[in-house]
Amino acid sequence: HRAISQSGTYAGAIPRDEAEATYEAVLKRTGCADAECLRRLSPMRLITAVPEGTQFGPVIDGVALSGDPYELLDTGAYYHSVPVLLGHNREEAAAFLPRLIPTPADRFTAGDWLKVLEGFSRGGLTLNASGIAEVQRLYANGTFAYPRVRGNQTFYWWAAVASASDAEFGLGHCSVRRVARMLTKGGTRTFAYLFAHPAQRDLTDGTYGWRLTKGGFSTPGNTACPHASEIVYAFGDAKAVTLLHVPISKRQK
Repeated sequence: HRAISQSGTYAGAIPRDEAEATYEAVLKRTGCADAECLRRLSPMRLITAVPEGTQFGPVIDGVALSGDPYELLDTGAYYHSVPVLLGHNREEAAAFLPRLIPTPADRFTAGDWLKVLEGFSRGGLTLNASGIAEVQRLYANGTFAYPRVRGNQTFYWWAAVASASDAEFGLGHCSVRRVARMLTKGGTRTFAYLFAHPAQRDLTDGTYGWRLTKGGFSTPGNTACPHASEIVYAFGDAKAVTLLHVPISKRQK
């Protein structure tokens, strides 16, 4: 009846040929002949048989998913009558920046930002010299709206995070606007949000083990809203989930 796309606009459907190649590789690595054999394996045995770097997502099988979700939305080939809420976290890319550039946020330089831009690649597209110069101009000309409270992170850290968040296909402000326009064009009631509440305690999503402090964010004192930091506000953390299963009478005691 309603749909929510949280902390980004999904862009991870897997072409069937890629999914089939992964399946065949897993069969070979486990010595299995079919899916029934795979189901009997332990979770650890199964996951260690998956080739490194494999991406997961719904498979474009022509049945449950007839095409790339973005193309289906853009052409109106989807069910229009479900209202959609979609949005993003203010600094989505902040969760991934330490993996790309190990420089601490309080010592992040213009050179570090340049490395982020030079390393940008999405779908075979990269930024050339003129593109990099244009991004630097747009995010450092004094008009881009950075948060009022920026903590001890340098300006170039914020510039790197903002530009990378906007460039990421499937995350960030630009992707939300792109998908919202597709949905609106298709006649869907569409609502967009921006999550901008920096958590002031160490957070974990309780599912993947994501932790705020592992990403280098100090709590209290955190001023950024990285990818996944909103999950506990929407669904609760592991402790909260455990509490939900305790009978009310015991909670009161």
